[in-house]
Amino acid sequence: MSKITKRKIPKSYRVQSMVNLNLGDERLEKGDYSKCIALYQECVELSIKSILSLYGRGFPHRHEVSKKLGEIKGIPDWFKERVPRIVIGSITLGSWMIPARYGYPELDIPPMELFDKRLAKLAKEFAGDILKDCVQLYSEIVYPKDKERT
Repeated sequence: MSKITKRKIPKSYRVQSMVNLNLGDERLEKGDYSKCIALYQECVELSIKSILSLYGRGFPHRHEVSKKLGEIKGIPDWFKERVPRIVIGSITLGSWMIPARYGYPELDIPPMELFDKRLAKLAKEFAGDILKDCVQLYSEIVYPKDKERT
C-alpha cells in the first residue's frame, strides 16, 4: 500500500464533497434540478480527488479524473470492484456539468429546461454511492482498525 503522508487536502475534499451532496439534496427538494446536478457532479469530483490525493496521486486540474483511480497501487479489492461504477457515474455527471450550469445557448435553452427530476435523482444516486465508497476507503486508510496480535 502507498504510504500516506499528507491528509489536509484529502480531508478538505472529502468534507466539501459531503457539503455539496447536502446542498444538492436541498436544491433537489426545491425543484432546482440543474443546480442540484452541478452540485452532485462536484460532490463526485471532490470525492474522487480526495482518494487520489490521499494516495499521493497527482491529477490534472479538470473535472473528470476518475480513470486515475485505476493507477493506484494497493487499493483494497472491495474498492477496485466499485471503480467501474465510479467511472461511469463520474463521466456521466461530468458530461452534464456544463449544460447544468450554462444551458444550451445555441438553442436558447436555459439550464432549468434541460434537466428533470428523473435525471436529478440519478445524479443523486451516483453522488451518494460514490461519496459513500470514497468516505469508507478514506476512513479505512486514515483510521485503520488495530489488528489483534496473535
